[in-house]
Amino acid sequence: MVRRGVRGIVAVGSCAAITACASIAGLNQYSEGCTDCVDAGSSRRDVEAVPDAEVTTCDGESCGMQEAGGGCEGGDCDAATAPPGVYTCATGGCNGEGGACTTPGQGCYCTSDSSCGSGKCVKTTGQNDMSCASCSGSGTADGFGCQLGSPGIPASCSKTFGYTPSNLSMQQLNSLAAAGAVDLSCSGTVTFNGSQWTGAMCSQTLPAAKTITQSGGPSIDVLAFQSLTIASGVTLNLTGSNAVMIVVFGDVSVSGTIRADGASGATSTITAGVSGPGGGYNCGSSAGGNGTGPSGTCVSPYDNDPCRASGGGGGGASTNGGAGNTGLGGTGGTGGSSRANSSLVPLYGGCPGGNSGGFACTTSGGGGGGAVQISASGTVTIAAGGTVSASGGVGGTSGCMAAYQGTGLPYPGAGGGGGSGGAAVLEGQTVTNSGTVAVNGAGGGNAQDGTGRGPGSTSAGTAGGAGNLSTPPPSYGGGAGGGGGGGYGYTRVNGSRPGASYSCSTTLSPAPACSADHSACVCVADTDCSSEKCVSSGQCTGTCSGTGAADSTGCQLVTASMVSDAGMVDASAMDASPDASPRDAGTVDP
Repeated sequence: MVRRGVRGIVAVGSCAAITACASIAGLNQYSEGCTDCVDAGSSRRDVEAVPDAEVTTCDGESCGMQEAGGGCEGGDCDAATAPPGVYTCATGGCNGEGGACTTPGQGCYCTSDSSCGSGKCVKTTGQNDMSCASCSGSGTADGFGCQLGSPGIPASCSKTFGYTPSNLSMQQLNSLAAAGAVDLSCSGTVTFNGSQWTGAMCSQTLPAAKTITQSGGPSIDVLAFQSLTIASGVTLNLTGSNAVMIVVFGDVSVSGTIRADGASGATSTITAGVSGPGGGYNCGSSAGGNGTGPSGTCVSPYDNDPCRASGGGGGGASTNGGAGNTGLGGTGGTGGSSRANSSLVPLYGGCPGGNSGGFACTTSGGGGGGAVQISASGTVTIAAGGTVSASGGVGGTSGCMAAYQGTGLPYPGAGGGGGSGGAAVLEGQTVTNSGTVAVNGAGGGNAQDGTGRGPGSTSAGTAGGAGNLSTPPPSYGGGAGGGGGGGYGYTRVNGSRPGASYSCSTTLSPAPACSADHSACVCVADTDCSSEKCVSSGQCTGTCSGTGAADSTGCQLVTASMVSDAGMVDASAMDASPDASPRDAGTVDP
């Protein structure tokens, strides 16, 4: 059985790492005292002779060098001598059969997965493609050929939060599984509907939502990313019943649009437009009122009940919604009342507008704006032209008209109320807004003749506008009530959160440290390195015995060295540790 590449030639290995008594061909004194070993000239059947500068071993025997001699099972080995021109790797092997080296300075690399702290050796042409016995690694490797990643040294630093995001506990934050660096740059719309992603995802894997509950608000769908870029021409559309929190363990850049708006109302229905995600929560009196008759009711038939030409009221949020117009002697819907939630903790959106008391048919109000939170450990940038919107939905415009029995003249149907603005939270180490963050209240709906709507609020402190009596053509018997506008929502921007912290996620101990520019993980002790030598540049917290050239992780690059000219093993090229590391493997049995 011939063994090569385990700390170089067998004759120069450590006691625990080598499992046979060996001799250099032609050097009888190496095996003196070994009752079970002979040299290359022996005719014994338990010894296999190999060419010059290689070794012979005893099957089933063990032998290792010790400070005061060596030992075989059944005999002793003296200190080895070797001829000139024998080269070896202190760990790993050269790119030859069995890891054999032929010249000094040849690169030494892992020869099997077990050679690596990550458990993955990457077979690379010109490095270890001839010597790799079992190499399953891929991707980025260190200077020894080992794949970067836990349980070895990671390929990069992990960036995490220096603060606890609003509406999230640190325990919940730490439980998130973030998608990678996502760049939405394929023009079009990407939609998350509360359970799945569709649209222009650019063939990227987007995160599954982690749903959390909150007290006093709807559940929140948390979407976690390592970084997030939304390019110009791209819209990220958020829908569903839960509020949405985008958590980014890095930076956010928005040149396109993030939309969490409420939907518009519609004609001939009493169902309000769908509120944005997290909108319409526990609205009560903040929802716009429905248009009614003088007594607060409306009855059929329509042609005997002209009161139903009154408009719906707008929804309320940080400001009141506007009232609907009374129309033909009716009572316009009341505007929704404001409700206080400037901290946006808990996180919820706006409220819907009321339905019309349309003369010919009922028209619904718009949905409330949704609730969206963007929390980044790094920076949040809304570029010029970029938009984050959680605005209310426009009240429905009536599509109906009917003749009044008393006059025979047509009257238009009335409009629904506008939904109020929702909520938007932006927080990070810095927040730069050169674009638009909108939580506008939507305008009320027009009467069937196309006029009468009240304006929605587009600024903090301003209520939604009241609906107006429409002004139909002279051929009509009269006008109808327009819907009231929705109130303004809430925004909160916190651009002074503590900076991100960085770490190298691995089971190594001591754990590697992030480089000064946070671009890489670097060793802090010899035990971090598959080459077993960490080169100190001031980062070490443990023993660092490496010298000379290092790879990107700070681990010493290993090259082949020659056995000492004096004929004794060159101890500087070997690891004399009594404990063999799994990374000392890399031999093959023919």
